[in-house]
Amino acid sequence: MNIFRNLTNLYAMSPVDSTYYHALNEIFRNLPGLANATIYDLAELTDVSRSTIWRMVKDMGYEDFTAFRAALSNGITRYSLYNRSDMGTATDDLSAVKDTILNRLSLLSEDVRAADPGKIEEIADLLHRAGRVSVYSSQREVQMDSLLQNLAMSGKSVSYRMLLPEMIADAAAADENSVAFVHALEFTETLDMEPLLKILQKQGCTMISLGVSPDGTLSGYTDLSIFDVLGHAARIGQFAVPVFLTLINELYRGKYL
Repeated sequence: MNIFRNLTNLYAMSPVDSTYYHALNEIFRNLPGLANATIYDLAELTDVSRSTIWRMVKDMGYEDFTAFRAALSNGITRYSLYNRSDMGTATDDLSAVKDTILNRLSLLSEDVRAADPGKIEEIADLLHRAGRVSVYSSQREVQMDSLLQNLAMSGKSVSYRMLLPEMIADAAAADENSVAFVHALEFTETLDMEPLLKILQKQGCTMISLGVSPDGTLSGYTDLSIFDVLGHAARIGQFAVPVFLTLINELYRGKYL
């Protein structure tokens, strides 16, 4: 999770009348000039206390303000790196974007046709046997919301955590009867999710990777992955995730609800 995803998630999840919402609104409105901002600068800008800024930084998963400031400075000065296009190289050529989408949809179509029904059923059955299913991702997926609804309707405990500190706290309740979907963004500027993975592994939790980097951090920890169903996931990119979840959800819905 990069600095802007962390800021955006906390901003979007905060009540509109909260101190955090007000502070983050001011930060986003003045973002270009905050590359070298101190905790005093942010407190003055947002009209909140330094302790509030400190708590906000901790709630986003940073060890201290120094780490947050370094991430913020790097993000502002190198925004094009952080605002990567899922299409590859950023372009204003709509025809090129359309061609990339069509190419990925073609690969996705091949993968859906070739998807192993046995593997999809294995994941659906795993979820059916689980007592608790958690999602750890900085991205909100509509298809995941639908899957969690069906799991909750069939008596499972469910959770969806988008900020690293919340993920780590939630993971402490996992056990051998738990399943976790984990989606890590495999970029050097993102927060390290390995502490979360180690907790889940220690707790005996079964992990399913939603990451589309086959050799990323998740590969050494997870038990199942999106690649078990969609072999071209790395080339398809983020289009693969909602389709993977839809395949699992529809089978689960049809079989267990």
